[in-house]
Amino acid sequence: MTITEERKKEVNFSDVYFEAGQSLLVKKGSGIQSIDDLKKERRYWP
Repeated sequence: MTITEERKKEVNFSDVYFEAGQSLLVKKGSGIQSIDDLKKERRYWP
């Protein structure tokens, strides 16, 4: 479960002892340069 300010109001979380990052790879020339570019349209992959 990800810790958010909203969840902190309802859940007593322990001190953070592990953080995992997230990455997104896109094909060169796809036109996607940032997360905001993904908001412009829906994309589906089989």
